[in-house]
Amino acid sequence: MSILASISVDGKHTMLDTTALSPITTLPVLTTNMKTCILERPTEDAAITPEALFGIICKKIPRLTLGGSPPLLSQVQSHTKKRRKAHKRDAVQPMIDLCSRYMLDNLKKRESYMEATVNMI
Repeated sequence: MSILASISVDGKHTMLDTTALSPITTLPVLTTNMKTCILERPTEDAAITPEALFGIICKKIPRLTLGGSPPLLSQVQSHTKKRRKAHKRDAVQPMIDLCSRYMLDNLKKRESYMEATVNMI
């Protein structure tokens, strides 16, 4: 007689003890509040790393600032990557503004130089 048992056959539960519950294996989930934390934090510090965000979230959970169980680091990294990809222009906007001002200033200087040259002739 064999003691081996199959847990499921064709999707049907076939354990020997039919009253035993299957173990629940769910991954932690990023809650809406955690996602909001990930979205708001880079506006304060653009160079913040996903690891630092993960640490912040993990500290807030025991303090009951955020609800739920701690997420996986890979979930925080993935969400941070998506956010940065979606807001890439926001990250370079200060540089775009600086370059635009520089170009405008140079254009004004060039126009005034041209006027001075024309007035000299």
